[in-house]
Amino acid sequence: AVQYYANPATWQCNMTVNDSGGIISSRNSSFVTINEVLGISVESAILDYGNMSVTEISNPTRENVTNTGNFPINITLRGFGGGDESIGQNLSMICESGTNITFGNQRFYPGNSTAFADMFNLTNQTKQIFNLTIPQRTTDGGLGNSSNATFWRLQIPIGSRGVCNGTIIFGAVDATLT
Repeated sequence: AVQYYANPATWQCNMTVNDSGGIISSRNSSFVTINEVLGISVESAILDYGNMSVTEISNPTRENVTNTGNFPINITLRGFGGGDESIGQNLSMICESGTNITFGNQRFYPGNSTAFADMFNLTNQTKQIFNLTIPQRTTDGGLGNSSNATFWRLQIPIGSRGVCNGTIIFGAVDATLT
């Protein structure tokens, strides 16, 4: 069986029949095109920073991203406050009371955990994450290096209260084109 991570190309399958009963054997060849598959899998549906106090910076929260396609990809990110982009377009999170959380207060970093000040701000513009190219899977024995991590942290601004939520959209682009 051909797996989803098979290299995109035209493949040739050669078949030979060996009949020991003396009937005529034949040789056949068939071509099939494996198309490019662009896909990702994000480990968690929710990034939960837990209960936090005003001005507190969260512990790093890891989010694994896996290439489920058949060519190398780069990851893109964008976000907005709440679940409705038209309302939360310029926010990272909308809080049930008090001050909402702006983009500078929710940050990420590719590959490893780092200090909050050195992390990148989430924005409402789709941006490619530099240094996060994820190769395609190459074996049936496991994901190998086709999975990588982003680390996330949140700082609660003065005036924010209650439950706050936002949306982060992970995307992918062909790494060979960027």
